[in-house]
Amino acid sequence: MGDRDAANQAIAMAEMRSRTEQALEKYTARCGSGFGDGSKMLSMDEVVAELRSWPEWAACISGWLASFERALAETVDPLLAQVPDSWWSPERRQLARALLQKRLERLSWDAVISVK
Repeated sequence: MGDRDAANQAIAMAEMRSRTEQALEKYTARCGSGFGDGSKMLSMDEVVAELRSWPEWAACISGWLASFERALAETVDPLLAQVPDSWWSPERRQLARALLQKRLERLSWDAVISVK
């Protein structure tokens, strides 16, 4: 493969990663939080807004984020690795992990904005 072909391939891969990141960001922005009153699911934005109103938010958010990051690496990753391909394909497991990471990044970004 020539230099031009390699450069074009690198550009195509970067564009694909960018589109994937944008799609993940859009998807996670629409995801429910898992919290609600039984009849209406709260959005992540609503949950984060509520958390930000707590007096302990600024003092605790860094520790919470570190705990969530550790949980992804130490608990979620090993669990996903044990899921048989017949249940979830490797690509599906990758997507699940990417979505969890994106939600954590979203919470991290909200934390940075609100603590400043």
